[in-house]
Amino acid sequence: MPIILSKRPYQAKVALQVADKGYCATKNLYYHGLKLHFVGADCYQCLPQAQHISFSQASANDLTVLKPVFSPLQACKVISDKIYASQAFNDQLSRQQVEILTPVKLKKGQKYLPAADKLFSRYISTIR
Repeated sequence: MPIILSKRPYQAKVALQVADKGYCATKNLYYHGLKLHFVGADCYQCLPQAQHISFSQASANDLTVLKPVFSPLQACKVISDKIYASQAFNDQLSRQQVEILTPVKLKKGQKYLPAADKLFSRYISTIR
């Protein structure tokens, strides 16, 4: 989740020691700020319990920031963003008996998702 300090990153003058320039693909926006990373455990009919909370620079890749967080996990399900749909990362997690559920990505050259994939992606996005 981006924490935007300035929508004009080339003119930013706030928190220069900890924040930098990043890009939010969902908002199609370059910004100056930080990223908040939250990993929570599912609780029935209540808010998730925080297992890990951290901040990173806006330019940091989410996958490289959270790999150390996912490495101690054993025998569980993880529901996450499309960034975690990396085959090498999924292979590593499957050896730890961790199943990762992400929205389905379009393949190169593919214009539309099949109806079943679109429905699955919408379901995963509502859980997140």
